Amino acid sequence: MGTGAGQKISQVAMAPGDFTLAAGDTSGRKVTCAAKSSQAVVANGDGEYVAYLDTVNSKILHYYPASVPRVGLTTDDSVNFPVHDYEVRDVVAE
Repeated sequence: MGTGAGQKISQVAMAPGDFTLAAGDTSGRKVTCAAKSSQAVVANGDGEYVAYLDTVNSKILHYYPASVPRVGLTTDDSVNFPVHDYEVRDVVAE
């Protein structure tokens, strides 16, 4: 933890019920993730990315840029994670 590049600014635990699987909007499949609001900021810094982590195996599963980066967050702040989805298109042979 701490400030600077690559540091955790906030965290939220996700449960299986926070994820909904469905057919993709274009093709393939998608996962829709539930919103999480008023999550505490645990370290001062800038919130530029959202990452899904496997904390048991110390792996990054997926990350993406925040749609609205938050600059200058302090531990007095809180952040919201809106509903969003991740789509994996069907494989197409070339």
